Amino acid sequence: MPYVAPQGYWGTVVALFFCCLICLTKNFTVFIHTKTSTFAYKDFITGYIGIPVYLAFLFGHMIITKSRGVKPHEADFYTGKDIIDNEETEYLENLKLDRAQSRGARKFYHRYVSWLF
Repeated sequence: MPYVAPQGYWGTVVALFFCCLICLTKNFTVFIHTKTSTFAYKDFITGYIGIPVYLAFLFGHMIITKSRGVKPHEADFYTGKDIIDNEETEYLENLKLDRAQSRGARKFYHRYVSWLF
């Protein structure tokens, strides 16, 4: 694969830990009690409703579509690659044509207009 995470496996573990920590402590003021305030259930619901909703959608999708995770050694990176390569070649050719056609306008801009800015 052309991209490898610089911190590797442990960087991913640390990032996951901090994401979970932030999710659980983002609305910590709900749990702080004083003499005049009690547990604010409305703030608790609005602060933490995203977690069970996300999990419900995730597992609901997995149950309905019967999808499972793909093991790294079973992943297919090459199906459809020829289509993407053809699109990239076409894009680069169009980019060369655009640069060749706009060379005169670019020269005018750099010579007479760019000094204004």
